[in-house]
Amino acid sequence: MAAVEQELRQAGEDLKNFYERNRSWQSSPQLVVEEDRLRRQAQLRQELYLTLKREYETARIEEVNDTPVITVIEAAVPPLERSKPRRRLNVILAFVVGGMLSLFLAFGAEYFDRSSREEDQDYQEFRNLAGAAWSELRRMLRLGGSGS
Repeated sequence: MAAVEQELRQAGEDLKNFYERNRSWQSSPQLVVEEDRLRRQAQLRQELYLTLKREYETARIEEVNDTPVITVIEAAVPPLERSKPRRRLNVILAFVVGGMLSLFLAFGAEYFDRSSREEDQDYQEFRNLAGAAWSELRRMLRLGGSGS
């Protein structure tokens, strides 16, 4: 771009020098042709310079647009000690919760088994409520399925 700018200045200088040396160039056909040639050369250099300048500015804008969104400031360093997941704690917690849940289910199953054998009033009420809830759920599912 600097070279084209220098050529543009030189073409302008050549045209200026021509005008200074030839005050009445319009009367000579040879000088008219020479002035026309120098003016075309200066205009060509100017168009080339403007085109290069436009391309340069476009390239600068694209360079800004092409910069990565994420910039790595520092490289990642793995920690000395793992922080998560804490497997031992998770295993112990799962064992305790699972044990409590299985005890609850075992005692519940034993209670319902004993109640069903004794024909307990609470068990009969539970069976009636569970049956009614199950029927209501099936009815709601049928209504929801047929309406779709």
